[in-house]
Amino acid sequence: TPDKGSLGFLWSPTGGMQTFHDLLPGKFRKEVRSAIPYLISNADPVTQEIEIDFEAEHWEGEPGSESWVSRTFVMRKMPSGENVVEMEELTAEAKAAGGFIGRSTARNEAGTKVGVGNSVQLKHQIEFQAENINLGFDLPIEGDQQPGEPADNSENGRDWWTRVARTTGSPLRTNTNVKVVFNDGKAKPTEYGAVAVPIGGPNLITVPGGALGADGKLTITGPADMSLAQAKARIQIKPIKNGQPSGNVVCALDVDVLPVRKIQLGIWFLYDDTAPLIPPAYRNTTTIINKLNEVFAKACVQFELAPLPAGQTRELKVNFDLGTSPDGKLDTFLGQTNPEAKAVLRANLPLTPKLNLLLVNSMKGDLGFTPRDPAPRDRSVVGSGEGTGYNFDDFLLTCAHEIGHALEISTRNGDRNHTGEVWKTHDAGRFPMHRYYANGSLVPLDKRYRVPPADDTPKRLLYGLMATETPSGQWQWIRNEDWRKANDVAKDFVP
Repeated sequence: TPDKGSLGFLWSPTGGMQTFHDLLPGKFRKEVRSAIPYLISNADPVTQEIEIDFEAEHWEGEPGSESWVSRTFVMRKMPSGENVVEMEELTAEAKAAGGFIGRSTARNEAGTKVGVGNSVQLKHQIEFQAENINLGFDLPIEGDQQPGEPADNSENGRDWWTRVARTTGSPLRTNTNVKVVFNDGKAKPTEYGAVAVPIGGPNLITVPGGALGADGKLTITGPADMSLAQAKARIQIKPIKNGQPSGNVVCALDVDVLPVRKIQLGIWFLYDDTAPLIPPAYRNTTTIINKLNEVFAKACVQFELAPLPAGQTRELKVNFDLGTSPDGKLDTFLGQTNPEAKAVLRANLPLTPKLNLLLVNSMKGDLGFTPRDPAPRDRSVVGSGEGTGYNFDDFLLTCAHEIGHALEISTRNGDRNHTGEVWKTHDAGRFPMHRYYANGSLVPLDKRYRVPPADDTPKRLLYGLMATETPSGQWQWIRNEDWRKANDVAKDFVP
């Protein structure tokens, strides 16, 4: 309970109470005093490590003038039973720029980073949150760094990101998904405001009046033009002085400004003499289009159902159930080299749209399949998955996952195929942890670091749309660099 935490005690595994200070490694027991735990996180689903954030006074200073200094620490209890403690540290420049810690990054007036904490799992004094992470929000992720890349590489997902569209007629032009919150859980719109600044070009976004909403919410508006060029901008949060945000930047949010790409998608239902049509419930083209628009709104890619040519139906017969013992399933094992997969890829179909979704009743080897060069890029194939234990919602996410392949994401090195070749097709992680439910909504503060009740237990909390895992419970989350990639590739499919 908070009372125990404030006294510096924890329950022991045997049910008794023990002083938290006694749990620290020997070195830290001698260097700190008044160690008070204030936040205990659940076990990391990947490493199975328990994390405890705590406040303490640390003995430090110049020789001859040592003193006790208040610090923030994180202790990780490893699977081996070893306790590892890290102390949050800030450079002098970072302290001068506002002294905030954790995931937030200090910037000077020019927007240049001047210092960050060494650990990103500590408490936050100020941060950005999203009402729904799936609507176009990317946050710094611990360990999210590719080999050879600097830890603060903004192209590598280490900064805060959101997006707006540059368009004259789409709701995507306005973004009200992100808000600014302090570590006490409160917004402070009378104390802080927002300033929009350009990155590498003219300023293309506005924050009306530089004001934050009562709950700290930002309203970000993109340019009312029909340019097809991608751009970037930044929102800086500053203290309000004389009625205007000015002075040191305490937190910054990068913004992708993306043109709206509108794709006419063909949706077709394949069958064979031994393979029936996909069930009627899976032929709801409106629901499929709506899900794709929901998923790819963050990339400013919009889909509409391509109209049928005169006299054409969406049911197409293709001789794909081959072999000596046809089983009514499309076999895609080993990918596009499989004879049954080849039969679909090479079929002379009336696919007038530039991008098409081919739906079959059942597949084996995959839940979905999208060809890679030199195969035709105009078609993705998805099965209903009946008998595999997943439902219609999972089917819709599989459709979005395969369209993601067609849009050439993920941009991260992912899995290897059967020959050992690395494909940049699946996202191997890391993914956001602890803070959002599987539906993308923010976990309430009173539930964030404990197991939620059964009625809102998150599923597969650590996966994104392009993860290699099966899609049951999968997020619709996509990395900020994949927003830009999908938006860029989408222009190839625009009529």
